[in-house]
Amino acid sequence: MFDKILVPLDGSLQSQAALEVASNLARLNGAEDVLVRAPGLPQEADVSPLTAVSPAAYSRERGRCERYLKRMASGEYASGLKVVCHVVDACEDPAANLLWAIRAYQADLVVMTSHCREGVRRVLRGSVAEKLIRQAPCPVLVVGKRSRLLQGYIHRPLAV
Repeated sequence: MFDKILVPLDGSLQSQAALEVASNLARLNGAEDVLVRAPGLPQEADVSPLTAVSPAAYSRERGRCERYLKRMASGEYASGLKVVCHVVDACEDPAANLLWAIRAYQADLVVMTSHCREGVRRVLRGSVAEKLIRQAPCPVLVVGKRSRLLQGYIHRPLAV
């Protein structure tokens, strides 16, 4: 049913919870997990990574993302699974990054978690999951912040 499952990761425990769901689905379907991450910004920055960070700093951040993805791929969850990792060059819109990745890596399912932002934070940052649900050319499985699966996972994070 599924051949490639895209799993967007942002480094949070919430996003890593999607790995458990994706790995179970991959095992059931003989699918490949495609782990993706976009280089981020320093916590204090409030601008685009491509316009605010020097090429050397961006290269360091990209390397950090590659190491993180390799660590996630080599974790216990991945034993016996086909897993590939890709760092997606960032633009200002995370949903646009993921829509590009879905098409580029020919994903036929996205498994992700939602940060469930509310109020002003949601208005300012938007909902990446909501945009993907509306615009993605494939199904999007969202594990919500309040789901039992996510709560159980956060209390027992991956050993990496």
